[in-house]
Amino acid sequence: MKIDVIIPVEKCGNLLGNVVKRLLKQTVDVNRIYMIKLNKRILNEKLESLSDKVRVIDTPSNQYEGVYKNAAMAASDADIVCFISSEAKAYNEYMLANLIAPLTKSAGICFSYGRHLAKGNCQEVERVALVYNYPSKSRVISQENPDNTGLGAYMFSDVCSAYLKSEFDKQGGFDEDIPYGTDKLFAAKVISSGGKIAYCASSVVLYSNNYSFAEQFKRFFDAGALQKDRLKDLGYSDSIKSEAKLGTKSILGLMDYHEYLWLGYIFLYNSAKYAGYLVGTQHKLIPNYIKKKISAHPERYDA
Repeated sequence: MKIDVIIPVEKCGNLLGNVVKRLLKQTVDVNRIYMIKLNKRILNEKLESLSDKVRVIDTPSNQYEGVYKNAAMAASDADIVCFISSEAKAYNEYMLANLIAPLTKSAGICFSYGRHLAKGNCQEVERVALVYNYPSKSRVISQENPDNTGLGAYMFSDVCSAYLKSEFDKQGGFDEDIPYGTDKLFAAKVISSGGKIAYCASSVVLYSNNYSFAEQFKRFFDAGALQKDRLKDLGYSDSIKSEAKLGTKSILGLMDYHEYLWLGYIFLYNSAKYAGYLVGTQHKLIPNYIKKKISAHPERYDA
């Protein structure tokens, strides 16, 4: 089967070069690597010099992420299209093979996503969260597995994901009227329509972030707004409960490792998440000029 990879790119640096090198060393052959250029200051020549397999997708200005992701999908004629973050390095040469395996070997599974492991500079609270968000055991997410279908219980992400192209087209592609969360919304629609998604714990990328309290508040404000506006209608209304459970597990995990000094920090860290989420679910009561200040995607609230 022909396999293409899509990488959204905000900056061209050594890390991106390493991401591409690791992709080219996979046990499955990559046909094309489509680079979505998110920053107009990036020169095409810099991206194309990374490999003769690289093709650059110029994105329309002032468009939401679904627009440029759909454009990259449309450019590909592959059987399977994978998304990889420009900051996510393959853990080993089997990452892609393990990621696409459910799409080629398991009936009814057309989409999959991989496991995120923390990078060396990851702070402890984020490292523990990744352990619970992306566990070591693979699973299939569907309507038949109700414990796995809450927004907080599965973390489908285009940081490392694979799409059977024909089934992606049948689903109508990504929503183009939201600035973020297109991968989560796509997954929710797949499951609510009776589809299945595989979480592949053996497909691993090194990827993590160190968010401040303010950044977490903004991220979860957006998550609350997205769930209120779009996901609740699909039956996803319990993510705050899942996050509360995750927060408790994170504290217990830190205690297991005797990281007691982190307990106060993680309490404040999770409090920022919950507060942002709760405010986000009530965002329609808040003026746009305030929402632009407390959202990670202020462009959503442009008049």
